[in-house]
Amino acid sequence: MLLFHDVVTAGACEGAYIITRTWTLTDDCGNTATEQTQTITVSDNTAPTFTAPADIEIFTDASCNYDATVTQTGDVTDEADNCSASIDATFTDVVTAGDCEGAYIITRTWTLTDDCGNTATEQTQTITVSDNTAPTFTAPADIEIFTDASCNYDATVTQTGDVTDEADNCSASIDATFTDVVTAGDCEGAYIITRTWTLTDDCGNTATEQTQTITVSDNTAPTFTAPADIEIFTDASCNYDATVTQTGDVTDEADNCSASIDATFTDVVTAGTCEGAYIITRTWTLTDDCGNTATEQTQTITVSDNTAPTFTAPADITINCEENPDNLTLTGDVTDEADNCSSGLEATYTDTTNPGACENEVTITRTWSLTDNCGNTTTAIQTINVQDNTAPDISALQ
Repeated sequence: MLLFHDVVTAGACEGAYIITRTWTLTDDCGNTATEQTQTITVSDNTAPTFTAPADIEIFTDASCNYDATVTQTGDVTDEADNCSASIDATFTDVVTAGDCEGAYIITRTWTLTDDCGNTATEQTQTITVSDNTAPTFTAPADIEIFTDASCNYDATVTQTGDVTDEADNCSASIDATFTDVVTAGDCEGAYIITRTWTLTDDCGNTATEQTQTITVSDNTAPTFTAPADIEIFTDASCNYDATVTQTGDVTDEADNCSASIDATFTDVVTAGTCEGAYIITRTWTLTDDCGNTATEQTQTITVSDNTAPTFTAPADITINCEENPDNLTLTGDVTDEADNCSSGLEATYTDTTNPGACENEVTITRTWSLTDNCGNTTTAIQTINVQDNTAPDISALQ
């Protein structure tokens, strides 16, 4: 009869055994052959199984560091094997730089080997490390700048301010940029520049736009030359013409920005020293379209009366030597004094006497004069002949 019995001992790993099988053979008469031993080796050649975590994207923090631990990126949770228990998948990482600072590709290769050395097919998990943190900056403060003598302005950052505090968690040496929208202000030479600042890091993350308002103003006063002081004169009606046609106008108005500006004036009229005389203090001003005003300039216009009064001297007359030549009722008086400005004028006279051909006979040259209140004088001559036309009385000799 052929028989065997087995002795089973554990192998080097779970699922591995050594079976020592001892064979015996005895015939019917009880004779037994020498035992023979068969060794049966039981091995585990089945690879374990697992599922690698899904590909994932993670992000850098404020310091441009990242956490690629399995807590963040996922772990293998379904390790399985036909024999081995409590086996855990492991991994190795290969990190390559991405296309910008703070970006990386982690190629994570997962492996699982059971206790008997059977290894599952490697599985790869791709972990994309990205920077999604926007940079920060502070736009320059709003500012007012001014046009120059040619109505140009300089809005470069040297004059208006630049961003100096660009910062990012990963990118270095980034610079804010800007675009300008220029709109006309409320006068020539005035503008509003709306400057929009932007900052983008190397990974394409863009900070919130910030706006700087640049006000361009014209603060340059215009220039001009006032007309020269002048003297004008009253007319026959004691009126005067002080329009710029007669007294002069400003012709050289100039400004850095405004075109077609005209100087204006206001007059203060004060009475002069006589009727028909005035002093006009003409104050010239010039303001550009932006409200800048030139220094006032003063023109003095002297209004004078240079028109002499008029009158008619009495007619020449002959009187007797017994008559009084100062009797104006006899010799005649001026009755038609007139002047363009002065009123209440009275002609006066002075006499020059020249002896005639005989005693008591003279020629009086009476010079009449009339002077207005401004000193304008008119003269006229009246001749008064004084004659002795009375015959002598001889009765006194008897």
